[in-house]
Amino acid sequence: MTVSGSGTGSVDVSSGDLSAAPLVDSYAGVMAPPLGTPFIDVEAVPMPDAGTGTEDDRIRREVQAAILDLNHEENDGVVVTVRDGVVWLTGNVPSWDGNDARLHAARAIPGVRTIVNEVFVAPEVR
Repeated sequence: MTVSGSGTGSVDVSSGDLSAAPLVDSYAGVMAPPLGTPFIDVEAVPMPDAGTGTEDDRIRREVQAAILDLNHEENDGVVVTVRDGVVWLTGNVPSWDGNDARLHAARAIPGVRTIVNEVFVAPEVR
């Protein structure tokens, strides 16, 4: 994978070699393509710093509390970041169960403009 200074690049996955997949997946909002996809263009979009305004702080606290109230153990790995009313949910969860409930709980908080869901299911460790 090549990434220029502007945060864009392309990945050749036509050979089925997905060795770049972990690198591609490490960029927020970018996921590796399925096998057989020739070239894809990617753009790395950095997650913003946490908002410093009191409104963003309030939203972050309320969203975090709302998703932990759903299932504290399952949602403990979810990190909430807010900037100008845009909520980023990142981190890992043990299963995809509860994703709709997390999104619904976040949307119910006053001041939330949109939600970027970048939560991943963590592989089971044995």
